Amino acid sequence: MALRLPTLSSLGGLFNRRDPRQEASLALARMISQFDMEAMPYREGLRQNRRDDQSRHVGIGVWLVPLNDGQDPDKADMSKAIPGATCDLRRHGIGVLMPVKLNSLRFIVAIADAEDTWRYCLVEKKHQSKRSGGWYQLGFSVDRIWEPDTLQILAFRKRVENAFQD
Repeated sequence: MALRLPTLSSLGGLFNRRDPRQEASLALARMISQFDMEAMPYREGLRQNRRDDQSRHVGIGVWLVPLNDGQDPDKADMSKAIPGATCDLRRHGIGVLMPVKLNSLRFIVAIADAEDTWRYCLVEKKHQSKRSGGWYQLGFSVDRIWEPDTLQILAFRKRVENAFQD
């Protein structure tokens, strides 16, 4: 039976610290690669490393949950999610098109990957630009991956299911 030694565990943590921003960046890179692989013809344009910082014009539906200043995401009301669409994805950020101007500085972004698994990221708004047709483009930097609790997931799923019903 292995015995956990607190001193050794804290020393090991000193050299292997988790970086939430790096983990979020890698999660976005995996999603981008997933969408790139679906659109790529067989054996054409393959590269050794698919993870780079080039922006991809990938249009997928996302949901934004605005957070008030200093609000803990664990207390966010997921039933207030607003639909939007990505206009570009990169490892460190997301560009989203919205039909309304949003004043919050921090958001939860819910993104479904190619297998309809929802991923939630905490993001910070870097810019908001007016686009033609009354749309706004928001640029977000990704801070970290976030996991909602069960009640928040249920509220979010209910919001998504009932969003466009007559």
